[in-house]
Amino acid sequence: MSAELLELHFPSTGRIYQIVPRANQEIIAGRAETCHICLVYFFAQPVTIISSRHFKLYYRPDRGFFIMDVHSRNGTWLNGEPLQPDEGRYIRHGDLITLTSKQQFVIEVRLNDAKPTAKANQSTISVAETLTDRELEVLRLLPTHLTQREIAAHLHVSHNTVKTHIQRIYGKLGARRKSEAIERAEILKLL
Repeated sequence: MSAELLELHFPSTGRIYQIVPRANQEIIAGRAETCHICLVYFFAQPVTIISSRHFKLYYRPDRGFFIMDVHSRNGTWLNGEPLQPDEGRYIRHGDLITLTSKQQFVIEVRLNDAKPTAKANQSTISVAETLTDRELEVLRLLPTHLTQREIAAHLHVSHNTVKTHIQRIYGKLGARRKSEAIERAEILKLL
């Protein structure tokens, strides 16, 4: 199976989130800022009924993307059928993901055999737009080889605050360590 770019289309706002597949990739979506896909940025309505961690997307090179509800409060539906918690289903082009029983929280799935588009279109949300100003400040200090404590002193915040920002940065960039975060940030032209 060829690697397919996954696009999540949010009809209520016209926004798009693009995911370039990586082997055994896990992407968490929910209301929390620590999620890879923070749904607050994609829906026009308040998202309080969406769980902090609502669903996961996985990518397997041999089969493609699949979705799994992560014990969300109000459920996840794929094409009108509820997903049981921890039950994975493969997704296809044209599938509809609905969060909660409310129809205003719909995501359309599109799969393309292409690289991410470099749209100057404001409807495409980038990782940079999901990072807070303070997270961007911390991210830009990571390649300087300052310790976390030194970054905290430089920004006049506590060491724990810097650790929290770094965890959120790693989550949003899909990185497990500092070197991966720096590499992804350079690719995304955040540094």
